[in-house]
Amino acid sequence: MEFIENFFGKVWITKSQKIQRKATTVYLKQIKEYLATIACYISTNNVEGIVASKNYAGFVDQHLYLPTWIGCTESRDINKKAYLYLSLISCAAKQLNLKSNVLNESKIARRMECVKYYSVINKQLDKIFPHFQAFQQNFISDIKNNLKVSSNSAEYAHWQCAVLSRETQGPSITNHYLASLKSKDTVPDFLIVTTVDLPQETFSYVSSNAEVPSNTSTKDMTEQEKLENSPTKRIDLEKEKKDSNPVTHAFEKLNTADD
Repeated sequence: MEFIENFFGKVWITKSQKIQRKATTVYLKQIKEYLATIACYISTNNVEGIVASKNYAGFVDQHLYLPTWIGCTESRDINKKAYLYLSLISCAAKQLNLKSNVLNESKIARRMECVKYYSVINKQLDKIFPHFQAFQQNFISDIKNNLKVSSNSAEYAHWQCAVLSRETQGPSITNHYLASLKSKDTVPDFLIVTTVDLPQETFSYVSSNAEVPSNTSTKDMTEQEKLENSPTKRIDLEKEKKDSNPVTHAFEKLNTADD
């Protein structure tokens, strides 16, 4: 009986489990310290912690939520860059005080709402990091070349039009369009690694959605979870500002973060 259970256990491994076991998969706990440095630099130390989350990416109050792991491409380097990219646009969206107007429970609608604001987010990051545009172009090119996407989907068409834009006029993503997206729709990988959730005006949205952590209390956490979700360290902003290219500096650190 044990043999049969073990056999079927191996056969019925979920897609998620397969990805997590890949050597190219990157875990948040492996590079959290380096992402925290960037987040604190952009937010002038106004980040209390970086927290692993299953479905939510972005800020809730002063906590930055990021995926527990990223393994959607076969390149460990690209998966690392996805973490940095999500951190950058999350911090920019927070600086710009962008808020969500999505009223339905559709996860894909919340990510497509971020696409709507790409141009202002990009221009904000260009001001902070002179080399952001070059990094972004390379990263988005990698995503297009390494992910299987349905080029016929409306979501991909909107995303491709907006992702590198610096134009004032964004894509025609209306509230009606966002409302039409169904909650059961699966968020495609290209949106998971290039967009974030914008916070609602009220905290009730977060606390009512079980998929979005409502707090960062360490009660009932294991010691490992406490370590992974510990507060970020404050950084010496004057020292960091002397770095002519903090993003490049972060990559130099990321390249060594293979614990």
